[in-house]
Amino acid sequence: MPTLRLKNLETGMVTASDVFDQSGRMLFPAHTEISAKHIKVMKTWGVNEIEIVGDADEQDTLGPHTPIVDPAVMAAAEERTQMLFRFNTNEDDPLVAELKRLCLQRLLSQLSEGETV
Repeated sequence: MPTLRLKNLETGMVTASDVFDQSGRMLFPAHTEISAKHIKVMKTWGVNEIEIVGDADEQDTLGPHTPIVDPAVMAAAEERTQMLFRFNTNEDDPLVAELKRLCLQRLLSQLSEGETV
């Protein structure tokens, strides 16, 4: 299941999982065909990315198949992630590893869109 940034969504795509706003309220259930109205609602409620049904090897996915990123942006995101987890003493914990991966993913998304972190 690829994860796409909101700006890369197109009408007709189908959500692979439930879509929630930033406060945890469900906006749409899984398997919803995305319309222009859905995209507008997600923008309004601060949704930045969602999982869609499709090929996980698509160019624009996040996660393990992260698109090519400017090395300077990657270095900045990795440095920020390390700083955020500087008090973590358990590098082998799978939960911490997943949190770090998600943090890096979000930072890359924000930095790629020109936001400062």
